[in-house]
Amino acid sequence: MKNLKIKKIYKLLLYILSHKPDEFGIVPDDNGFVKIKELIQVFSQDKNLPSIRLQTFNEIVLNIENPQIEIKQNLIRAKNREALPDFLKDCPLPKLLYICVRNRAFNYVLERGISAADNSRVILSADIDQAAQIGKRRDNKQELFIINTKSAIQNGATFYKFGDLIYIADFISPKAFVNPTIPKEKKQAVENTDRQKSPGSFILSFEKHAEKNRNLFGSKKDISWKRDKKRLRREKKKFFF
Repeated sequence: MKNLKIKKIYKLLLYILSHKPDEFGIVPDDNGFVKIKELIQVFSQDKNLPSIRLQTFNEIVLNIENPQIEIKQNLIRAKNREALPDFLKDCPLPKLLYICVRNRAFNYVLERGISAADNSRVILSADIDQAAQIGKRRDNKQELFIINTKSAIQNGATFYKFGDLIYIADFISPKAFVNPTIPKEKKQAVENTDRQKSPGSFILSFEKHAEKNRNLFGSKKDISWKRDKKRLRREKKKFFF
C-alpha cells in the first residue's frame, strides 16, 4: 500500500515538473529546478492532493526504479523537460494581473514597486485566486496588488507568459498599481500619501474592487481557473495511467 502511494505521488510530481508547473503556480528556474519546499507547500494547500514531506522524496528515489526526477540539495527537476511550457515574450496580455506580497513589505512595495530578488522572478497570475495561493506560500499575511499591464509596460516592465495563467517580470513600477489592499492600520498613512499625489492618481479600496468582481479569495465564483479543473484532471489521468 505504501509503495502504491509513493508511485502515485511520483507520477503527480513528474506531471508537475515535466508538463504543467504553471497549473500549480510554479515557475522553474533556468535549469528546470523547483524548490522542494515549494512543492511541499503546493501539496499542503490542495485537499485533493496527498500529503508529502521531505522524507517522501527520499522514498521515491529508493522505491522507484530509474526515477525520471533528479534531486540536488533542496531542489528537484524532471530529467526530461521537453514538454514544459516556453517563456513567451510577444503575446497578448490581459488588462490586469494579480500578485500578493508579504504584509510587512506593503509600504516598501507601494513606494518602490515590486522587484525580483537575486536569481528569481516576479510571478504574477491572470487569476486572483491563484495569485492568493502563490502568495500564501510566502506569508499567510499577504497583500493583493492589481497590476495594469499597459501602464506597467510604459514604466519599464517586460512580461513573459508561462503556460496558461502565469506571467513573469523583473520589475513592476508602483505607477502600474490599480488598487493594492489597504490594511486598516495602514489606511491613514496611505491616505496621507495619496493626498500628496498628482491629480488623476488614485488608490481604490480592495473591498470595493472585490465586490465589483465578486471573486475574493473565499468566493465561489466559477472563474476560468476553476472551470478548467475537470479538463486538467482528465489530462492528469491520461498522463498517470
